[in-house]
Amino acid sequence: MESFLETIFFPVIFPMIFVLIGAGILAGALRLLLEGRASRSWPEVDGHVIRSEITTKTISGKHGSRTVYVPSITYQFNIAGITHTGTRLGMSDDHYPAPGNAELVTLRYPVGTKVTVRHRRDKPAQCLLNPGIPSKAWVLLPLGAFFLTIGLIFLFGFNSAPR
Repeated sequence: MESFLETIFFPVIFPMIFVLIGAGILAGALRLLLEGRASRSWPEVDGHVIRSEITTKTISGKHGSRTVYVPSITYQFNIAGITHTGTRLGMSDDHYPAPGNAELVTLRYPVGTKVTVRHRRDKPAQCLLNPGIPSKAWVLLPLGAFFLTIGLIFLFGFNSAPR
């Protein structure tokens, strides 16, 4: 009699974990690609920076926690006489392991700086300063495809092997 590992876990559950991880990563990458591409054609409006500072965030993981540095930029803009506030720089959040890179971003956007804000026509609260596809999407796309492919190879490879 075959064990659970031989009949269910390795031929079905293990590959499906890879398939689901790959599909999730691919879905996230595709969302970034599509939204990033669409953001290039969002309407533009003039705005100005009202806050520019570096904040810290603690990220916990398997190997403990670490502090990252996040450029925190807040800007305001008007559409049809209504003042809106935004904090998003691009399609993905940037954080850095050292304060130097975050400081470069805050130096680019000091308080009072005039900025061009892109916003969704139907939802001005969805706005950003740097439209386009983030570089993170180009990393996630092949990573997701890799996990999905490995999962499918294991799934169909195990299930088609003679017993």
